Parts: sequence; C-alpha cells; structure tokens
Amino acid sequence: LAPEIEEKEELIESSLKEMEEEIQKIKKKSAYDKALKMNPSHVGDRHFRLQFLRCESFKGKNAAKRLVFHFKKKEMLFGDGDVLGREVRLSDLSPLDLAMLQSGAMQVLPTRDVSGRSVFCYIPGNFQGKLNAMQVVSIQN
Repeated sequence: LAPEIEEKEELIESSLKEMEEEIQKIKKKSAYDKALKMNPSHVGDRHFRLQFLRCESFKGKNAAKRLVFHFKKKEMLFGDGDVLGREVRLSDLSPLDLAMLQSGAMQVLPTRDVSGRSVFCYIPGNFQGKLNAMQVVSIQN
C-alpha cells in the first residue's frame, strides 16, 4: 500500500498546476483536445482531475498521462460523440455491455475495504453471453 498523503490545499493546487503544465507538453492528445472543446467545465473540473492525481499520488506528470489516456480509451470505446466530454451513462452502453453488467460477472461489493475504497469484483465465467475476440480485447483493455 502506498503511504497516505495528507491532502493540504497547497499540495492540491501545486499538483493541479503541474498536471496542467504536463498536459500541455503532451503532443498526441487528440481525444483529450476534443473532449476539452466539447465540455471544458467537465474536463477541467477540479474534482474530476483530483481523481487522477490521487491515483498517481499527486504526481502531476503521471496524472496528466493517465488523464490523456482516459480520453483516448473513452474515445476508442464510445466514439467521439458527446459522451467524450461527459460522464458515461447507462444509456451509452451497448446491449452486450448491459448484459455483462446484469449477469453479475462484475459487481461493486456492498462494503468498502479497510481504507474506505469501493471494491470491484470480477467473477470470470459468470457471463453466459458469447464474446468474439475483439470484444474480449475491448473488455480487457
């Protein structure tokens, strides 16, 4: 486990600034740029960006890479429509996605771990649908 980081306002502000500077240095970020143009309030939202900083222990460069990758993967999965610039909704999911969710193969457990985090559980083989190779790759990536 990574050591717990005390989230002081000074750390948050300096990390957000570093993250923004690092994003600007990334050359290949077309999906990020599209999402930013569509909905700058979502892409630039402090709470949204903090998720990436927390994941990377407030290392701005790593968080920037993760954020840009998030939009690249989101574009790959959902296309470059309006979903790119907002949170994913159930209505954005395909029938296969919905079937996977409803199968119980993937679940968020009702209790949290000792650190208070949600626990996601994947039970292989619990999905009775048929997947082709491309769908398996999409799910794994």
